[in-house]
Amino acid sequence: MASPAIGTGTGNIQTAAGSTNAESVTITTPTDAVTNDLLIAYVQTAVAKTVTSTGWTSIAASTASSGNHEVEAFYRYHDGSSGTYAFAWTGQGNTPCMGAMVRVTGAATSSPIDVSAVKNDNGFTTSQVAPSVTTTVAD
Repeated sequence: MASPAIGTGTGNIQTAAGSTNAESVTITTPTDAVTNDLLIAYVQTAVAKTVTSTGWTSIAASTASSGNHEVEAFYRYHDGSSGTYAFAWTGQGNTPCMGAMVRVTGAATSSPIDVSAVKNDNGFTTSQVAPSVTTTVAD
């Protein structure tokens, strides 16, 4: 089995920016995605919110220590339809937001996320250290 690969280049990554007064952000499926590709979505809100989307599984979430933004990652397998997905925090108030989605080819067909980690906010600086993880299975 080939190792999983994140799609790069035109059509493999989609981004979306919400308005400054939104209760959701909508992200379009990467145009090069095919049935059973693993889709990974990333959503950030300017204020801590509980982000949800039908059919997506949360990987990890992180809220800034000051409570001034939320970052959450989700996954699902592509069902072959092209379209858009809304990530919402309806009823929790409006906030600026953004999102991105990538496709991963060659991922496991079940339980694709072995381990994950979140980085707690330490402010907006040009030097950030990503958390480390150690996988427990191959690929």
